[in-house]
Amino acid sequence: MPKSLKAKQCRSCTYDSTAIANEPDPARLAWIAGLIEGEGTFVRRRSGGGIVRIQMTDLDVIEELAEHLPFTPRMWSYTPSVDHHKPSWILGIQRRDDLFWLVQKIHPLLSERRREAAALLIDNFTNPPDLPTPSWSYTLSDPPGAAWAAGVVEGEGWIGPPHLEVTSTDLDVLERLAQLAGGGSIGAVKRSRENHRPAHRWQLYRKGLLLPFLDAIRPWMLSRRAGAVDRLISVRVPGLEPGVP
Repeated sequence: MPKSLKAKQCRSCTYDSTAIANEPDPARLAWIAGLIEGEGTFVRRRSGGGIVRIQMTDLDVIEELAEHLPFTPRMWSYTPSVDHHKPSWILGIQRRDDLFWLVQKIHPLLSERRREAAALLIDNFTNPPDLPTPSWSYTLSDPPGAAWAAGVVEGEGWIGPPHLEVTSTDLDVLERLAQLAGGGSIGAVKRSRENHRPAHRWQLYRKGLLLPFLDAIRPWMLSRRAGAVDRLISVRVPGLEPGVP
């Protein structure tokens, strides 16, 4: 079971954009945006309203996300009907004020498709707020840039000798990763089914680019992915003990 979550600030039913206590800093917001970019879903209800859901097989990532939100989200487990699929955990955000806060904060950092989905979701509520203009000016040396990349890799990445890769149906996400890392290759992925959206894969092999990228995102990774990063670093630098910069 997930750890108990501490009580967080309750706001009025009337939404306003006043700053709230315990608001995440820009780097943590970027990590949240990156994680939602990879594993988030914006769901509208026909009756109005909707929910943002983040689903992962790593409970510690879900707990970390919940810990850094300035409200208490719902968390529940999911057991798949197919035996070879892993059990997972879902974090859901559906209270109007919570959704408005989240979307306003992460909207400028999202890919084009996610921005559109987020905007449609809050438009499904009464009196939605205006959304900020999309902007991205971060580099890998900026904490928000590294944190966003770590969030995406946490959700959609594969880390193992001799490289790192991220697969996504959003090409602009992979192009941003390549910009942050200073390179890497992006290629189309063959669709396993005709009804699947076209996808691309970004791969990073070059030691001169890969190691600085891993070093930048490592502080943001949770246990399973952090272990994979350490193993890859130890392989790419012979004689280096895992976890040693």
